Amino acid sequence: MNTTARAKNVKYYILSLIGVAIMLFFGYLPPIGTITPLGMKVLGIFLGAIWCFSTVGCFWPALLSLILFGTSGLYEGGVTAAFTAAFGSDTWLFVLFVLVFAAMVNNSGASRVIANWMASRKFAQGKPWVISGMLLTIAYVIGALISVTPGIIIPWAILYVMCEGYGYKPHDKYPTAMVVAITFASLMGHSALPFKAAAVMYMNALSTATEAAITVDYARFTLLCIPLTYVAALSALIPIRFLFRVDVSAIRNSSYSFTSDETRFNGEQKVVVLFMAAFFILLFLPGIFTSAGGFIGWLKAIGSTATCVLLLIVAGVIMKKDGSSFLNLAKTFKDGVPWETMMILAFAVVATSAMTNAACGISDAISGLLNPVFGGGASSAVFIFLVLLLSAVITNFIGNLVVGLMFVPIVASMAASAAEAQILVVALAVTTNMSLFLPSASPLAALLHSNTEWCTPNDVYKYTWPIVVLAVVLDFVLCLTLGNLIF
Repeated sequence: MNTTARAKNVKYYILSLIGVAIMLFFGYLPPIGTITPLGMKVLGIFLGAIWCFSTVGCFWPALLSLILFGTSGLYEGGVTAAFTAAFGSDTWLFVLFVLVFAAMVNNSGASRVIANWMASRKFAQGKPWVISGMLLTIAYVIGALISVTPGIIIPWAILYVMCEGYGYKPHDKYPTAMVVAITFASLMGHSALPFKAAAVMYMNALSTATEAAITVDYARFTLLCIPLTYVAALSALIPIRFLFRVDVSAIRNSSYSFTSDETRFNGEQKVVVLFMAAFFILLFLPGIFTSAGGFIGWLKAIGSTATCVLLLIVAGVIMKKDGSSFLNLAKTFKDGVPWETMMILAFAVVATSAMTNAACGISDAISGLLNPVFGGGASSAVFIFLVLLLSAVITNFIGNLVVGLMFVPIVASMAASAAEAQILVVALAVTTNMSLFLPSASPLAALLHSNTEWCTPNDVYKYTWPIVVLAVVLDFVLCLTLGNLIF
């Protein structure tokens, strides 16, 4: 073993030991504020895992953290219950099957055709920021109409193919920044409509906190939320272009050319596109027709995960003319699922639940820190800005729903008017989804952090804050202007 390799190994073991020590021993420190002894254990496991994710890797730290969560006293069933909560959650299963579905799309070459079609549009040729805006728009629309997970995974696949054509390699600045921006755009799309879980919970919380005196109807929610989210999604390109000055000359000066075959679907790809359309429609229908029965009611009853699985089963049953399967499910599961992604996602599912568990006292500690900030008689504009900024910052560390539900009572009690409370509840549905900084912020943040082939955790830290802060500022302006016109 040469000196360089030995030094690298020593560094790896030291960093690993630091992370494990934090996981094991942080919980023995005296409780802080309202954080209970159980909460100190949970916080130590969380902080140690984040340290390891940022320094040594994701796979074994995620598994170790699940074992420690199981032995912390958080789960009555111990380690088995912790693993069941992680790998048996609907979020984890849905991401698993969507990744398989995306692998089917990518393996067919359909993503390449879509990428080539986009890059070959006359209005986009030689205009890298137009192409980038189109990618973010695709992520936004899929995130809004279907789900945030395919809104990330499918545009990522398109980006990879485009970068191959333009000559970019993994970890070049442009693809790295766009991987982060696509994730953010899909999260913003996921916030745009009022029938998403967070929006429904926040509106109900406002109604409950004010004894139904203040409510937000779906129409006005949508009128304000779509501009808030779409402006935020596209604004991600501003720091990428002007602050980080990402080099896009490869796109502007590209000799990457397309033949008619490269921008047209073949027979197999057309079938895949039909599956994509069915995927989007079947996931979208229950969210639109919320009170429908029959087939749509059945889709709502079985849920998004089962819908995705049924489409994969149909694809696996179909046979090609040559006698082979249209989709080899076993091979696609083996080669198409990034298991490091799934491990860190399992951690995020359990960590988010643990950090917001009432028995830990962590949420109460955060609420205690926030109340004095808003109790100083701030002006209406300052109050709105603080709510947007602090909710966006905190949601990058813990789950978005708990952040929103902490802020809604503050908004209900301290807003200067009913209109201000309504505007802020809509805005909270947006800012609490600006969660990218830590894997624990949301399952989708975990998905981003685990995409180590194209970006490192340090890249995520670097690009996240300018994107989030700019989006908050722009949305603040829209709340003061458009918000006051709508409400």
